[in-house]
Amino acid sequence: MEAIEMDIIDHLPSIASVLFIVIALLVAYFRRYSFTLAILISNFIVFFIYTLFPAVMNADLAFSPVYLHHSQYRIYTVVTTMFLHANLSHILGNMITLFFLGIPFERRIGWKKFLLIYFISGIGGSIVFSI
Repeated sequence: MEAIEMDIIDHLPSIASVLFIVIALLVAYFRRYSFTLAILISNFIVFFIYTLFPAVMNADLAFSPVYLHHSQYRIYTVVTTMFLHANLSHILGNMITLFFLGIPFERRIGWKKFLLIYFISGIGGSIVFSI
C-alpha cells in the first residue's frame, strides 16, 4: 500500500498536468469558450509544471517510439507529448502561432473540426516521429 502511495506522489506533477488539460477542455466545452484559448492556457500551465519537474514529466508524458511496443505500451503519450515544450522560446513560438492562427481558424471551421484537426495533427506528428 505504501509503495502505491509513493508511486502516485512521484507522478503528481504529471497527473496534475493531465487534469489541467482535461479541465481546461471541459470548461471550454461547457462554458462555450474558445478551445484555442483552453489549449493555450493548458500548454502554459503544463510548461510551468515541466520547468519544476522536467525528469518526471519527460518520463511520464513525453512520447517515445518504444511506447508503441506491447511491453511498454503507453499510447497516451502520443497526445500528452503535444503539451510538452523544451524551453521558453519553443513554447512562445508555438503559442504565438496558435493564438494568431488558431483563434480565427476555430471560428471559421467550428470547435469540433478544430479539435479534430489539432489532435490528429499532433498524434500524426508523434507517429511520424516514431518512423
